[in-house]
Amino acid sequence: MFMHTVYIFFIFIQIDITFGQTDPCESYSTLDNVKRSAGYALDLDNDIAISDDRLDPGWYRIVSVAGEDMPTAAPGTFRCGSWYTIWLDGALPTDVSSEVSQPVCVQTLISECQSTWNIDIRRCAGGFLVYNLLSSQLTKSAYCFGTEVKCPDGEYSETGYSPGCSADVPPETFVSLVQTELAEGATLNPALGPSLEPVFKCSFTEVAGQAYVYDVYWFINDQSVVTHRRLEFPNIGQALLRPNDWVGNYQMNMVVKCAVRARLDANSVPGPYFYSDLFEAGVKRWNRSQGHKNPDIFSEDDQTLQNQFIPLNTFIQEINQSAEKSPKFDLDIRETSKRKGGTDEYYNFNLYRTDGVHPNLLLAKLWMRRIATKILHQCYR
Repeated sequence: MFMHTVYIFFIFIQIDITFGQTDPCESYSTLDNVKRSAGYALDLDNDIAISDDRLDPGWYRIVSVAGEDMPTAAPGTFRCGSWYTIWLDGALPTDVSSEVSQPVCVQTLISECQSTWNIDIRRCAGGFLVYNLLSSQLTKSAYCFGTEVKCPDGEYSETGYSPGCSADVPPETFVSLVQTELAEGATLNPALGPSLEPVFKCSFTEVAGQAYVYDVYWFINDQSVVTHRRLEFPNIGQALLRPNDWVGNYQMNMVVKCAVRARLDANSVPGPYFYSDLFEAGVKRWNRSQGHKNPDIFSEDDQTLQNQFIPLNTFIQEINQSAEKSPKFDLDIRETSKRKGGTDEYYNFNLYRTDGVHPNLLLAKLWMRRIATKILHQCYR
């Protein structure tokens, strides 16, 4: 009985140890700093030297347009964003799922390898590397990753860094603008055809007589979301920001921005970014209890609110005119609240009649449910 109990206890310990292990290809931190490139020369007047003696030990994935591989030759001092540089005195793993332990060296003014220690490096599925970095043994020293440098002023590349920098790009300036519209989405019911979904469009003017191709970039809250590359202008309508690109990751009352880069042709490098103004996508509520002291500011805010919404009711009426089934909606929706003995009355009643959007988020959702029912009954019966 005693031996049987000891055997079971041993199994429990073994299982606990096994389950405690994590895959570094799935569990890692990221380092994103282009100044860690071996091609970056430290600006002693303006840069604060990276000091990896304060780096938390652990597995790291490198995310940098300057490159992600640790250089295997001494890069020199005052590079990689620091005084002293840490480079790999060995080879990177090449096979997927392979892992190596290799020495790194700290290059100083005295020696290319004044101090050394080993780090583990694994090649993950997808081809990227993760590094099991230790804290440096020397202050003002930094691990180096990548070798590329920023393109000179007036030259451009896919990433803004070498290789491939070129000044051979379209000379025109573009003004981009975020707009909203309804576009065909998935077909949820074959009898009704494609559904309509709200989308964002990056609008700009075509250059007459030039067969440029364009890249369109979308950002939400300053985070890159989706990029559409090498589109001819007649196909620029494909470069939309659709709900599938942001639903689940962002919520309304988000800030949307687009950017355009032009190429001479599909095989050339893109020129500079031309960013749109910020577009506040969401529902804002204005009420008298906020006590706007400046009518001009309120008017500007109110105009912004009107401009940012899709004219849904007008659009639905237009597409149904040919069938003479344009719905006549009663959109005079209004909310009052008697909480704390006060009454909130919401401004901009034109929104209810023209755009069908209520400045209160809950009522806007309610209106959308009501209008969906009306569309089914009045347009598709």
